[in-house]
Amino acid sequence: PLVLIPPLLFSVAALWFTAKQIIQPLQQLESKAAALSWGDFDAIKESVGGISEVRHLQMELTEMSRKVRAAQEGLHDYIGAITSAQEEERARLARELHDSVSQALYGIGLGARTARTLLDIAPEKAVEPLDYVLQLAEAGLTEMRSLIFELRPESLEREGIVSARNRQAQALRARH
Repeated sequence: PLVLIPPLLFSVAALWFTAKQIIQPLQQLESKAAALSWGDFDAIKESVGGISEVRHLQMELTEMSRKVRAAQEGLHDYIGAITSAQEEERARLARELHDSVSQALYGIGLGARTARTLLDIAPEKAVEPLDYVLQLAEAGLTEMRSLIFELRPESLEREGIVSARNRQAQALRARH
């Protein structure tokens, strides 16, 4: 029995070392990784100790969390830029509609009222306001088609993004 005591003490010491230097740090690292998966990027930074492999694993997780945080911030900035661009485009479209199509429609209404009044008084004089209404309707239709083309160019469907972008740039240069 005395011969068994030293190996037994060695086994107990080995188990204690394993529990203290490997299992406990791995359990702590697991809980920190779980916190990291929920977005707590600072949880992984506090050292869990243990053997060099566990410390190395923690360093890798810390670096990974830094990269994920940077990617999230980049994505946040990108989404903000997209949202801003969408809002600017909506404002531009609203201005275009107000400046062209709504004014054409207002002119059509005014011309139609004038022609209606003239039809009762002097029908031959109603031709000029009706021609004006027709011109405004055609101009409004042309402008509306142009705005629709700007929103979704047909060339985008047929030729792809690069060709559509080039064609759109040519159209804008021609208009302005």
